[in-house]
Amino acid sequence: MATETVNQDLREQCNHLDRKLAQLEALLHATYGVSQEGFDAMAAELRDNYMWACSDLAGECRALANHVSTVVYQGDRAQANAL
Repeated sequence: MATETVNQDLREQCNHLDRKLAQLEALLHATYGVSQEGFDAMAAELRDNYMWACSDLAGECRALANHVSTVVYQGDRAQANAL
């Protein structure tokens, strides 16, 4: 039962991380290449806020990845101790 709960949590966290990374990818896509013209045309304060949002999303992704890594590592350690 506990393993099912951990697996469900991991699936949810991985899905959440995937959604956040997709959002970050979409936001960053507008900052380079052909799309960069629109970004460059924004007022400086708006560009700052835009990049701040990207930074916040990256931080959320790092926190989610750390959480998933911790859960996986603890699970691996528990399996090794059971051997």
